[in-house]
Amino acid sequence: MLFLNRCFALIPISLSICLLMVGCGDSKTPQCIKLTATANKLKSVAAPKDTSDLSLLADRIDSIRIELQKVELQDSKLKDLQAKLVAIYVDSLLVLKDKSKALITRDSIAFKKADRDIEEIIARENGVVSEINSFCGQ
Repeated sequence: MLFLNRCFALIPISLSICLLMVGCGDSKTPQCIKLTATANKLKSVAAPKDTSDLSLLADRIDSIRIELQKVELQDSKLKDLQAKLVAIYVDSLLVLKDKSKALITRDSIAFKKADRDIEEIIARENGVVSEINSFCGQ
């Protein structure tokens, strides 16, 4: 009888310890949600129609980049993916600046290079998004 009392006493204690271990800190799922929710804000940004829209697009990307940098993550893989996305957004800002300058100066070579760079950045972003989806889907 004493043995059963000890077992019943240990079960709640063991369960509490397990819950504390799992419950302390963000698990992967909430961190994934934070990261993807912030990154998905870029989807709502409209494609630019003229030079002035490039500036607005750059401002919007920059605000999302800043917000993305502020997302606190504990998982090292998610931190790495976050850093990759931030780098992509920084590169996007530089290319948009180059494209805007090419439009103003009517430099068709620089304009075409900026378009190629944008396509490369989109491909890089898609790769990182796939990595995030794969990691968070596990």
